Amino acid sequence: MSKVKFTPFKTYETALRVENRKIINEQHVRLTRSLLLSPAYKDLGKNATKILNAMKLISKGESEFTFSSSIGVEYLGLSKKSEKSIRNAIKELVEHGFIKCTAFSSGAGHVPNKYTFTSNWKDWKKQ
Repeated sequence: MSKVKFTPFKTYETALRVENRKIINEQHVRLTRSLLLSPAYKDLGKNATKILNAMKLISKGESEFTFSSSIGVEYLGLSKKSEKSIRNAIKELVEHGFIKCTAFSSGAGHVPNKYTFTSNWKDWKKQ
């Protein structure tokens, strides 16, 4: 088996960071052509698109992940008072078939909700 070759990001793609005198390559989000051209993706609002990208980044390629509204606030650049925008964006992602909630937290104990990526967006039809 051959060694994996890592291609560094271009200067216009990322702000590389240095840790212990080593350049650390950034994580990335995989967006396929079929996803970008799908009616479901095109119908998403700007906040839902940003939250989907944040979820893909946070999940690190896993299908199940946790996501809290405070993380969403960070990725959208909103104030803490705007968590309703994040809830609406997540609701939109569920309705369009990109994610589903697998474990809902009532907020007690500050445990984030668990989500799973789904492929139901492929069959989504605008009402």
